[in-house]
Amino acid sequence: MSNLIYIRPKDRSTGGFGTPESPAGVDYRKLWEQATGEPVGQIDSMRYKILTLKFALAAIILLLGGCSQERPKSRVSNDLIKLREIVNLQIPIKSARWAVFSSPEEGGFLPTSPDFTILVAELNSEDQWFDANKEPTGEIFIAPGVARPWVTAAFHRILEENKNTVVDLSGKANCRKYSTTAKESAKAVEGFVCGNADRVLLYLTLWSGM
Repeated sequence: MSNLIYIRPKDRSTGGFGTPESPAGVDYRKLWEQATGEPVGQIDSMRYKILTLKFALAAIILLLGGCSQERPKSRVSNDLIKLREIVNLQIPIKSARWAVFSSPEEGGFLPTSPDFTILVAELNSEDQWFDANKEPTGEIFIAPGVARPWVTAAFHRILEENKNTVVDLSGKANCRKYSTTAKESAKAVEGFVCGNADRVLLYLTLWSGM
């Protein structure tokens, strides 16, 4: 027997093609011709099954992507005005470097919804402001993958060593609790600040799906 199958003309009773691999109502004739440039006729059955599987996987990926939480694009910025448009900051800031990103960050084959939206910023602030803040962080969760490569080494170490854990940073580093509100929604957001000379690390959880 030949390993070929023949796609019959459209079955008027079902609205589909008369092959086991072609569910009724799906116009695989057009799909095949668009994907391969070949006219429909005698098609190698293995190639036909592979093509059908690819279409099914593509549909699943599109469906999952449509249902997932939109991920913010992680871009490093020095724009202090835009930073203040995201959250209300009662901090005397001379300059800032910051990014908003999702955690965990996208990297797998299938799209997934993020668990957190995080703001990390390194601020050049006045020492007096940080020293006046005495409230300990308490136990706080630090999301995975938040140690940005552009932060000061001491800040990077704090974020990397305590990622994906609940920790009281006040007992481990020069850190304090920090609470504020989101600019657009007025929703309360919490996190912490850590001091190192004239630099301040700001970490805020803007959104959590947990």
